[in-house]
Amino acid sequence: MTTKFHNKFLRILQEAPQMDIDPDLERGAAEMSLDDDVAMDDYGVDMEVDPSTVDELKDAVARQNEQMVGVVDKWYSNIDRIIAYLNGDKTKHPNSIQSVLGAANSKSMLGGLKNQQVKIGRIASDLADLQQLFMAAKQSQ
Repeated sequence: MTTKFHNKFLRILQEAPQMDIDPDLERGAAEMSLDDDVAMDDYGVDMEVDPSTVDELKDAVARQNEQMVGVVDKWYSNIDRIIAYLNGDKTKHPNSIQSVLGAANSKSMLGGLKNQQVKIGRIASDLADLQQLFMAAKQSQ
């Protein structure tokens, strides 16, 4: 998985000027920062990384992201149903809240709620914005 932050970080590293680093000087500086009773070897900073371990981690992250895409898809479709329930048009969703309130007699109990139609529309719009954020997150994978 690569994110825009991951890609930007790699680009910054690649564009950074090459520095001549003295490993002995770096080790000495690191050792000086430790407490007196702690040895540098306790940290294992010179360990080699097993490439198969890195590949396993990448595969695990990829599988996890695939599962997350499924979750985001489910959220998207649930929000879509909520938007239709709140704000659906008369022809496709005759039982949506907006459709029922729009058709209600102004003297009825539902007619008294007609003034809430703007608020309902705003909520539906906010949910649509949230849907777009979910899709953007999914597409960044």
